[in-house]
Amino acid sequence: MANTVHPFGFKFIGIQINSKSMEPLPPGRQVFNDFNFNVTAGTTVNAENKIVMAMVTVIISEHPGPGPTLATFLISCVFQLEKFDEIIKKDEKGIYTVPPEVDNLFRPVAISTCRGIIFSELRGTYLHNAIMPVVFMDQFQPVLPET
Repeated sequence: MANTVHPFGFKFIGIQINSKSMEPLPPGRQVFNDFNFNVTAGTTVNAENKIVMAMVTVIISEHPGPGPTLATFLISCVFQLEKFDEIIKKDEKGIYTVPPEVDNLFRPVAISTCRGIIFSELRGTYLHNAIMPVVFMDQFQPVLPET
């Protein structure tokens, strides 16, 4: 079904938990009440299949931090984009680029999807109360390459 709000149609075609881990409850601890969520999100392109994948990594630790990592998730959300060849173009280096208006739509959808997956995965564990907060795209800091 095409999206009528945005100038391009798309559909959600897949969700994959690529990896997940949860550390055992540290000795002497009963409950964790406050958490840090380190959330990173980016998009990749599979031009052969005409899809865009939003990859989200969430690392959960105790707040205040820095503390040891309690759980880690890497989740991908896959989108099929109508008019893929018109929207996703190669840059001068031959690398496919995702326009900001596409990226700014897919990343928050993927992050919200991950919130539900993580809640479901942690239900019944000592991290049951680790509910990822709402993340707004203007809160994201660009990751700069290491020099």
